[in-house]
Amino acid sequence: MKKKIILLLIISFIYFFSCKEKESKKENTYTEFVNDTLFIYNQNGSIKSKGQLDNKSKKNWWFYYDASGHLRSKIEYKIINDICYENQGIYYRNNNSIDSDLSSFFTIEIADTLNLGKNLGQIKRYNTNFKGDDNLLSVIVKNRYSVNEVKNDTFSDGTLTPSFGIFALKKGKQKISLILLEEVINEIKIKEDSSVLRILKHKKYFEREVYVKDTIDYPDGASMSRHR
Repeated sequence: MKKKIILLLIISFIYFFSCKEKESKKENTYTEFVNDTLFIYNQNGSIKSKGQLDNKSKKNWWFYYDASGHLRSKIEYKIINDICYENQGIYYRNNNSIDSDLSSFFTIEIADTLNLGKNLGQIKRYNTNFKGDDNLLSVIVKNRYSVNEVKNDTFSDGTLTPSFGIFALKKGKQKISLILLEEVINEIKIKEDSSVLRILKHKKYFEREVYVKDTIDYPDGASMSRHR
C-alpha cells in the first residue's frame, strides 16, 4: 500500500517579538544617547547593548555584549505593519565565530547603480535557524513597470540562493523592496502508512535605495543612451 501524504499548509507563519526597550532602572542599568544611538550600560560601566529607537521600539541593528565587553549577538529590527519584528539575528560563540545553528541572516547582492529596464540580483547567502527536511526560498520583488502597473514578481530555483529580477522604470533614485519567503518542509509520520507534510512559512524583509542611470550596458562594453 502506497504511503498516503496529507498536505498541511501553514500560511505565513511569522514570528513577532516584543521590541520595546525596558526601563533601565528595573534592569539595574543606565543609559545615554550619543547622536541617534542609545547606549545601555551595566553598573560597572561596560556596554550592555546599543542601537536606535523609533517611538521607544528598537529599529535597525542592535548590538548586545557580555559582561566582559565581547559582542554576543546583533539583531536587526524592522517595523512591519506597526509591529516591531526581529528580521535577522547573528549569534557568536566564545571564539567570535558565528553560531550558524542559532543565527538567521542573509546577504544580498544588488548593484549600487542599475540600468534602465531589467536587472539581476542574487541571494549570496541565506542562513536559517529553522530545521526541516527541506528548506526553500522565494524572493518576492515589488516591481513597477509603469505609473499604474506594479507587480509582486516571485523568483525561486529550489535553493536558498536564487537570483531575482529588478525592473528600473526611470532614471534617478529607486527603492528596492524585497520579501524573502522561506518554506520549511517537514514530513511527520502519523500512522504506519500515512504522514503529514508540514510547510512552515517565514518572511524576512529587505529595502535598499539604488541609482538608475539613463544607459543600457552591453557585454562587449558598448553602451547606448536612451532619451525620453
